[in-house]
Amino acid sequence: IIFIGLFVFVNIILILIRSNSAEEDDTLGKQKNLIEMRSLQVKDFRKNALVRKFQTEVDEKVDYNKRYKVETTLMQAGYSISYAELKAIEWGLALLIAIVTFITLNNPLMSILLSVTAKILPYQAFQFVANQRMDKMQKQIGSFIQLTTERYCANGDFPKAIKQSAPD
Repeated sequence: IIFIGLFVFVNIILILIRSNSAEEDDTLGKQKNLIEMRSLQVKDFRKNALVRKFQTEVDEKVDYNKRYKVETTLMQAGYSISYAELKAIEWGLALLIAIVTFITLNNPLMSILLSVTAKILPYQAFQFVANQRMDKMQKQIGSFIQLTTERYCANGDFPKAIKQSAPD
């Protein structure tokens, strides 16, 4: 199982490198070394052909409301991650934890349990951060509304009251 997982992982990396180098050869007309190709791949992760294909497959198969809810939570947490990227993170972490626990503990049941936990963990972490940020905003919104109301009563101009209250 470990060898199959590593084989698949290495093949995916090779496919990514080959597709990236073919695009670079067409555009730049010269061969880049492996380190430069890898750095470009990391910088342009969302432009990668395999990532784009995965993104379109997920967009087609997953309900819009579910994607919207998850992506809204991710934006509230302060991260610009798409639903497909979150799923890739979840499955990658689950696979990594499963392999590491199976190698270290040599216990398939524990490996499965920890991999399921690892799959759930990233979204829960993002949701925790989003909840923390929302609580902080809710604490600050009361004083903002009160300040804006007082300035509106003094000036009689609501847009001006909001502009004056925003820095505070």
